[in-house]
Amino acid sequence: MNWVVPQVGYGRGVECGETECGAEAFVMSVMQHMAAANNKWHAAALALPAAPRGFGRRHRVSCCIQPPVGDRGIGEDRLTEISIATDGDGIFGVDMKQLIDDAQQSILHLNTGRTTAFEKLQKVERERDLLAARVAQLKAEHEASMAECDLLRQKAKQFEMSFHVSGRQGKSAGSMKRFKMNRKRFNPPSIWSEILLRIDAMTLTGVLQIEQATSLRKLVWARDAQIADMFFKLADGNDAELSARLLSIISSTRRRSLHIVHICTEMAPVAQPGTASFNISNLCKALRRNGHLVEVILPKYDCMDLSAVDNLREIETDLYIYFGDQWHKNRIWIGTLYGIAVTLLEPFHPGNFFAREEFYNYNDDFERFTYFCKLSLEYLLKLGKQADILHLHNWQTAAVAPMFWEHYAHQGLQDIRLVLTCHDFRYQCLRDPHKLAICGLDPEQLNRPDRLQDDLEPRFINMLKGGIVYSNIVTTVSPIYAADVLTKEHGYDLHVTLNTHKDKFIGIYNGLDDVLWDPALDCALPETYSVEDMAGKSVCKASLRQELGLPMVDDSVPLVGCILFENSEVELKLIRAALECAVGEEAQFVCAVHNNPGLGIRLTGKQIHTDANARLLGVNDDALLHRIVAASDILYSPDMYEPASQSVMIGMRYGAVPVARQVHSITSSIINLDEQQHIILHATGFPFYSTEDSDAITSLHDALTYWKCHPEMWSTLVRNCMSKDLSWDSSCVEAYEAAYWSVHKV
Repeated sequence: MNWVVPQVGYGRGVECGETECGAEAFVMSVMQHMAAANNKWHAAALALPAAPRGFGRRHRVSCCIQPPVGDRGIGEDRLTEISIATDGDGIFGVDMKQLIDDAQQSILHLNTGRTTAFEKLQKVERERDLLAARVAQLKAEHEASMAECDLLRQKAKQFEMSFHVSGRQGKSAGSMKRFKMNRKRFNPPSIWSEILLRIDAMTLTGVLQIEQATSLRKLVWARDAQIADMFFKLADGNDAELSARLLSIISSTRRRSLHIVHICTEMAPVAQPGTASFNISNLCKALRRNGHLVEVILPKYDCMDLSAVDNLREIETDLYIYFGDQWHKNRIWIGTLYGIAVTLLEPFHPGNFFAREEFYNYNDDFERFTYFCKLSLEYLLKLGKQADILHLHNWQTAAVAPMFWEHYAHQGLQDIRLVLTCHDFRYQCLRDPHKLAICGLDPEQLNRPDRLQDDLEPRFINMLKGGIVYSNIVTTVSPIYAADVLTKEHGYDLHVTLNTHKDKFIGIYNGLDDVLWDPALDCALPETYSVEDMAGKSVCKASLRQELGLPMVDDSVPLVGCILFENSEVELKLIRAALECAVGEEAQFVCAVHNNPGLGIRLTGKQIHTDANARLLGVNDDALLHRIVAASDILYSPDMYEPASQSVMIGMRYGAVPVARQVHSITSSIINLDEQQHIILHATGFPFYSTEDSDAITSLHDALTYWKCHPEMWSTLVRNCMSKDLSWDSSCVEAYEAAYWSVHKV
């Protein structure tokens, strides 16, 4: 005959029916059940006839103590079964007492294990508190010293870059003095990025598990001084020793900043086919200065300049991805740029996707960049990297968005949110829907009007549209540009999609890299100057006239400068009108086209007749651009698209009053003098509002008139321009932070 005690749980509280009870209640429950069993057995025994003498009755009472289903931490070997064989006369006496004693011993054993685990937990918590106290003690002195080291390193780097730009090796002691800068303008120590990359490398090579790497990254996010101190001591040691020491200081420190990973195809200065590369670089630096953990993932182009990347090294492991019905090997390179962790992904694909002479404009660009998108996601998945934000840029990485939500979010990355920035809506990438299959996407599911199907050409899928539909937030270069592309006239056939998703579409003004573009520190200039001391600007003007062979007139003759970047849609009539106006007003005119051979050929050809007081140049020398802007009294900018905002802001920074078309992101920079009714308290320039050359000539004529007739007012106008905060550290980075936090998964 068997009597089974009802199932009972254990742990922090044991389950007795539908109630919670501790160890004592557990014992009482067992004893109550055993007493009931004893009474039933006694009643049954009285009802039986007496057995013959010598006839031995043997009874077995079994008590099984089992954990609830799904409970953890106790194996089957810990389950206790108490089985007692007794003679018929002994079941009511000693054997039943022994049964209860055994049950109590089993419960005591379980409680002892629980107590031991609790003591270990208390010990860990005490160690955590001690570590936290130690961190608090060390943080001030360590971060102060590291910040000082980083400050000196950044100064040296800035000097090196500036000398490289200028092409000159010598500078006076006075220039060294002028280079003193406010600490707040420099980034936090780059040691955090170095630690992060080392953790990634150890994860890829199997030294660290994903869970361990995640815990260590939390220390990096928290800027834990103890992990930095440990890394300094053991950075040159082997991975096994370093990982063991780092794991010993893991704590539950809570992160107070965002982890942002930019997946992009360009970033200055390593890969800069256009102005978007500068915007990405400047945004990353500004976010890092605000205390966020920032990483960048780029393709490893053969044509990129890696000289600015610090501590560039290859990870000794391969990453394979499935693309186009085949498995392909890839290599991973890591380093830091401006203290930002940079990962370069190098595919070994037979198409040699990034072993090219140029960055863009190949027939297989769709295959090249969808491969990179998938490789980036596989890289993040393999590392188990739980970023808060994936920031995508332009159509080239827009494919990350549908890939992420279709295939990767459910693999442990579901808390990540996506932000897409489109720097120019003209470039969208339309392809046959069946091409989606090569990167693992389902053409039938995605070739729909509410997903990737192009609004104007339904037989094609639109990669930029896919990024818009699948991203949590979509941004562009300014609120004005955002408003323009919502219209049919300026929406490049995406206005329907953008209006459908306008609740998540915002425009954010781009900023200016005020360290690279600073006339007080610019080593490319023959003489530096500032808003407090403008004497150097006259020296710059005279030097440029001599360099370009312009007539050496006195300083009362204004110089009109014009810088055009890669925008090939600038109308030549606007350049021609400005040249003729400037020369007719007895001014000098210099126009430089930077990294745009097509437009440069048109300008320097026979289509525009020049004058002795005018120069039209095709420029690849960054230093010459700096000198042209510094020498200019007026900066003429006829660009319609986003690059104009950079040229206008650069001109204002260097005291060249802008005459520019008032569109897109330029609107935020220029305050019209006429709109202020000739009160120039806040005025910063002379905008015009159409593509007509007559409007451009009118604004340029007004500017030249103010230069000649109102020199004191002109000086105030220059001070207004140079004093305006155009940096990324102002409202620009705050707007991006607000966008991130609005979709951040808490």
